Amino acid sequence: MKHWVGQRVLVERAGGRKDPVQGILLKWDADAEIIVVGAKRVKIPFSQIVRIHPLPEDAYGKGKKRARSSIHTVGYVMRQSIQFDNAIYFKSAVTVWKGVKLISYRTTISSHDDHNVVLEDGTVLDKELYTFVVRSRRG
Repeated sequence: MKHWVGQRVLVERAGGRKDPVQGILLKWDADAEIIVVGAKRVKIPFSQIVRIHPLPEDAYGKGKKRARSSIHTVGYVMRQSIQFDNAIYFKSAVTVWKGVKLISYRTTISSHDDHNVVLEDGTVLDKELYTFVVRSRRG
């Protein structure tokens, strides 16, 4: 669990303890069985830790680094087979259109062939009748 050191975390404690502690995990001391979190250097024994997880992205504030990648706002229309293959491999978010009508805002593709696309829910769509827009991940 030392991979948490240096990251912004939220530490939930057991036994009805105070609110969860949030901040940068400064130290993981296996010998003393404690972690040290935040600017106030709060020491938390291993026995009190219920869960450690990264802070939500919006908790960082403006200009701070994101914990995970996010879906890019700009997408592109998939036309080539390799684009469909990559969308399947990376489990990319896909928006499906039929003309100007939105069919699915955010879905993933399970499989495809030369003429059809199978969505995650099992729906089979003809590539010529529908437009598939993929948004890649950034970060």
